Amino acid sequence: MQSYILINEIIMSFLEGFILLYLFLFISNKRDLFMDKKIINFLFIITYTIFSYWTTLSLPPGYHTVVIILFLILSLSFITNTRYPLTIATIIFILLGMMIIEMISLQLLSLMIKESTQTILTNPIHKIAFSIFVKFNEIIIITMLSKIESPIIKSFHKEFKYSLINYWFFGIFLMGGLILSIRYIIYQPEKIIIYEILISIIFALYIMIGYLDYKEKIKLISIQKKYEVQDDYIKNLETLINIVRREKHDFSNHINTIYAMCTINKPNTVERIKEYLSKISENLKNSYHIYNSGNDYIDGLLAIKSNFAYENNIIFDVNFEISIDKLSINDTDLISIISNILDNSFEAILFSDSIIESPIVSFWTYLENDKYIISITNNGPKISESNLKKIFKNGYSTKVKEKDDHGLGLYIVKNITENNNGIIKVHSNDLETEFQLIFEYLEVKNEIDKKSISISN
Repeated sequence: MQSYILINEIIMSFLEGFILLYLFLFISNKRDLFMDKKIINFLFIITYTIFSYWTTLSLPPGYHTVVIILFLILSLSFITNTRYPLTIATIIFILLGMMIIEMISLQLLSLMIKESTQTILTNPIHKIAFSIFVKFNEIIIITMLSKIESPIIKSFHKEFKYSLINYWFFGIFLMGGLILSIRYIIYQPEKIIIYEILISIIFALYIMIGYLDYKEKIKLISIQKKYEVQDDYIKNLETLINIVRREKHDFSNHINTIYAMCTINKPNTVERIKEYLSKISENLKNSYHIYNSGNDYIDGLLAIKSNFAYENNIIFDVNFEISIDKLSINDTDLISIISNILDNSFEAILFSDSIIESPIVSFWTYLENDKYIISITNNGPKISESNLKKIFKNGYSTKVKEKDDHGLGLYIVKNITENNNGIIKVHSNDLETEFQLIFEYLEVKNEIDKKSISISN
């Protein structure tokens, strides 16, 4: 029997280490590291297994839990390169969740085998069955989580971050109270059921408060993002106004020049004035454009990018076969996606190690197979096959030279695109690199919905 208990402790600790690691990477938005650092992750799980078993043998229950938490904070922060505040918050959240799962599983198992919870916790055979049942439930939850996107904790605003820190401190206080109470409740087994019920209620209320606060903060952030989009739009308009003012000043100089040429009246003056005006007209066409994409914010963004391209001798080719207002995506996300990929395209050309003849960045929209396609292309350096495989991974940068971070990064762009039921693809060869954004076409979707309704009727 002792050997069975030993094997159970080791196997359960191994599974617990795996579950803790995966949940930590999922919540902290670093799930890619689960496959990228297989050896380090395996060593962590082995170390956790041995350390957990050692603390179980050497320390009382309350102290054992505290030491395990400290071990997780230090080790996971190190191997995942995560800051301590986020590590502490994530681990406390995971442990609270696992505790609730254990309490629910205990009650379920008690009903299934018709034994009291006290018997399950004290009988070695029942305790092994309980451990297996808990880990089975946790693995089911992990399987479900593996099919959904990780929450982007890094993108929390400052107000959200401070609220989150306060919430976790509240959770730490509750966890501390639980740990301190364990040493007393084990000597009063007749009160253990009441103890479990009260603890379950307390932590259920804690999670409910956190969820409601989270929903409220999300609403506030959504409102703030809308104001940020409008602020960016105003800044784009101000930039356009400055461009017009500059052109107005230049026009005054041009008019004075033409007036002087007329006054001097040298031979071929008319032809020379025509040639001069032709150059002015061509420069004016290329310096900035007014677009009609169907979205005022995108029009302002493209006008600014057009002027940026002109100032850097880059051809900026824009063509809207389908109006961009046919997309069911909010302005904040759309601007974040487009501006980031355009910035990457310009940077690929400007920071290229080789001279690019006739540099060009193109922005096209069109309809293909009932899908709305946004295609952003540049003729900068080819992206290698190895880099194409990791271009959307967290931490990867397409910048050829070191530069301040500009935009959200392709990893975040991919998340935003997929959150709006879109797909992002990239193709690269010696001639060009193309980013394709594929979304549902609103009119086609509406037609499908109408047909579905008519069929159901």
